Amino acid sequence: MKVKAKGESKGLNRRDFVITASAFAGGLMVACKTRSGGNTKDLGSNLQSIVAIKFPNAWVAVSGDGDVVYTLDRVEMGQGTMTTLASIVAEELGVQPSSVTVQLAPPDKVYVNNEFGVQITGSSNSMSTSWQPLRLAAAATRDMLIAGGAQKLGVKAKDCAAANGRITHKPTGRDIGIGEIALFTAQTIKPPTAPIPKSQAQYQVLGTPVKRLDSPRKVLGRADYGMDVKLDGLLIAVVQRIPEHGARLDSFDDAKAKAYLDSVKVKGDIVQLASGVAVATRSYYFSKKAADLIELKTSGGIDRAFDGSMKTLAEAQGLLAGAATRVAQTGAAESVFQSAAGKLEAFYELPYLPHATLEPQNCTARFDGVVMEIWAPTQAPDGARGTAARATGLSEGKIKVNQTLIGGGFGRRLSQDYVADVAELAFKLKKPVKVVFSREDDTRHDYYRPGVYNVLRGSIQDGRIGSWYHRIIGQSIAVGLAENALVAATPSAIVGNSTLKFLGRVVENFTDKHLFVDTFAVEGADKIPYAIPNLHVEYKFVETGVPIGFWRSVGHSHNAFCVESFVDELAQLAGKDPVQFRAGMLGGKDRVLNCLKKVAEISRWSEAPPTTAGVVRAKGVASHGCFNSFCAQVVQVAVKDGKMRVEKVWVAVDCGLVLNPDIVRQQVEGAVIYGLSAALKQKITFKNGQTVQANFGDGNELIRMNEAPEIEVALVNDRTSGQTPTGIGEVAVPALAPALANALARATGKRFRALPLPFELLDRVDLPAVPAGQAVTPATPQPGTTPASPTTPTSPTTPATPTTPGASQPAGDHSQLIKTAYEALDKNCVAGCHDGDNKNFHKAWTSMDKTKAFVKAGNPDGSRLIQRIRAKEMPIDKAGAFVPVPDADVNAIIDWIKAGAPKT
Repeated sequence: MKVKAKGESKGLNRRDFVITASAFAGGLMVACKTRSGGNTKDLGSNLQSIVAIKFPNAWVAVSGDGDVVYTLDRVEMGQGTMTTLASIVAEELGVQPSSVTVQLAPPDKVYVNNEFGVQITGSSNSMSTSWQPLRLAAAATRDMLIAGGAQKLGVKAKDCAAANGRITHKPTGRDIGIGEIALFTAQTIKPPTAPIPKSQAQYQVLGTPVKRLDSPRKVLGRADYGMDVKLDGLLIAVVQRIPEHGARLDSFDDAKAKAYLDSVKVKGDIVQLASGVAVATRSYYFSKKAADLIELKTSGGIDRAFDGSMKTLAEAQGLLAGAATRVAQTGAAESVFQSAAGKLEAFYELPYLPHATLEPQNCTARFDGVVMEIWAPTQAPDGARGTAARATGLSEGKIKVNQTLIGGGFGRRLSQDYVADVAELAFKLKKPVKVVFSREDDTRHDYYRPGVYNVLRGSIQDGRIGSWYHRIIGQSIAVGLAENALVAATPSAIVGNSTLKFLGRVVENFTDKHLFVDTFAVEGADKIPYAIPNLHVEYKFVETGVPIGFWRSVGHSHNAFCVESFVDELAQLAGKDPVQFRAGMLGGKDRVLNCLKKVAEISRWSEAPPTTAGVVRAKGVASHGCFNSFCAQVVQVAVKDGKMRVEKVWVAVDCGLVLNPDIVRQQVEGAVIYGLSAALKQKITFKNGQTVQANFGDGNELIRMNEAPEIEVALVNDRTSGQTPTGIGEVAVPALAPALANALARATGKRFRALPLPFELLDRVDLPAVPAGQAVTPATPQPGTTPASPTTPTSPTTPATPTTPGASQPAGDHSQLIKTAYEALDKNCVAGCHDGDNKNFHKAWTSMDKTKAFVKAGNPDGSRLIQRIRAKEMPIDKAGAFVPVPDADVNAIIDWIKAGAPKT
């Protein structure tokens, strides 16, 4: 697939590269290799018309026509990887990202993810693993093109620069196109041995809000997802799947299905597969109707009595005590806890969760008797090839996998059951066929986030956490993938089922020997950032047979809820403000601390939320680090008559060097909604060995637009920190649930230790209006240093009174109003955020008579000032990124404009 948009890897540095050049098809090819690996080879027909500049993670090609083509080595599933990685290429070559053609990479060892050794998109590492290799390869290309262009122009290379697809001699302005010199460069110019990428101070593209390259095609319906693949003679197949997890198919009766197809005069194939029985016709409708009529007889499977409650299972099997695998230990947590005066024990439960991808699972394959070609929306292309090989007995060399765009991954596309289905079916039919999951199939046959039960014990010493004990009870994703998903995330050469299955049994039989720990189960709990002198974390493996897999942020998603909720409980026990309590234990953890400070600032943590009659509002906080990035969140809730609304979420995130601030904010906003859906509306349960939930309407919903909160995102890192890009796709998921639960605990006086939270959602809760003649005054501090007791709701005593558009206009003496509005403008001023007469907010104030549209007296909605703040167009920093303006400041400016924008 090609997309034409209109409109520091660890252990890798310049010395690790060996770069060679050659000519091909009238263009330039620079092949890069690391000293630890072999040279790359041409992948074949998809690039025959151009020449590639290759390196271990991606290809950049410059054709004789001057086209720059970037082959994306990671999948694009909505996270913006396509745009940001193409922007790195564009930055180094001196072209605009919109001029770069992006195509998706096929499976090949050159495209492996260096962190895992397999070709996979996950763990939020697309930027961090591609950052340095991609910069070096593009910089080498640029330097070679400059040298080639200089020779063609008869000038010195040091006097030339690359920009807009041309090499320009700066003293004279003479230039030449990169396409004109591509072949000449490949034949005459030696590649640099140590290419030097641009410094951050030189960036013109990176760090700016580049528009997404994939959006135009998606908006116009021209983007190719897995569901969009069309082939001549394509059959659409639906599988009547074995309903009980882990069961086997003994026999089936397809008489009714055949009779139905005969009655509607539709030709179809009915084929038994490992996962059930498939019906393939030219229409999804007829295939689905016929498949539903097939009767299966099965046996075996998971315990029919298991309903999904890990609490019930843990108690029944005596897993709350006894031997477990030690994960982390310092000091003597248990003995300190026993002797402590102030201590607390708590139990936290998290349910199985679905992925609920917008695009249901699907895959297309064609087998001509010799070679199988697959079109897969997968996060692991080489894993798809390995899965197809196992399902068919073909060698991997006989299987070609084409990537498509993905309509949501979240880890689900690492499991390759849909590939196994279509490969087996195409192999047997020798016809082109697409397997499509219904939404019900997708929900009932997911690889779920595992359910987990947790035991936590902690004590307070000198106002800090003195001891910490955490036992995690749950399944192993590693074992689950090996047994249930054909080692779904890896090609067949990596590891066999028996190996991982054996490791799972090691956990069961030798738990006191610390021989095996599933890092996916304990991440987010094994290395918490707080300085605790006595700490013990352990893991108790338990098998339920339920198929499980990677879910957005994996173990961090459940462990952060337990850790950050329990930290809040201990803060309350210590009589400390939750933010101050955390900050006091983060010595040396500056990136976490900076996020915590920033989110407290933008959320005005120390100020009480506004009150409305019959409504209790409160804020909750949580912070968490994962994928080498850090995030802190504050959630504000409004509780009324036993119902609740999440009104606003503030997020401060440090993901290292920000390459595209818009995409980072989009990822954070999406993560908040994803995490909120899971915290409030999602849970997978089981009955008679089968999943109970089937569709969005039966207890497996997503947050709707009318339920979504306002989200404000602050980016903590900047260009001067020296930090390279780190993860962002999953980073904002883990802290959402504990911040929400902590807010509800402050609002209601009750502690909620199980998800989903038991609240019906309110559509909206109106804020109070400011009475006529009353100016906005700062809110009184929230009583953070004296938290509410477990049975007493937190009730602010002197609420803030911000207004909303449409409230009564202030009247009378405006001196305080003017002062408040001016201070709001001035303190949010960002030097250099405007040009000309309006260089900053202060100039905007003094020049309002010259720019009537900027401030329209009495009309906030018609004032460009308010419009631009709401549209997140101003104020902006020197990098062009929006700087959030607190709600109270916006309201102060609105009140001033409503009153006629009076002057002193």
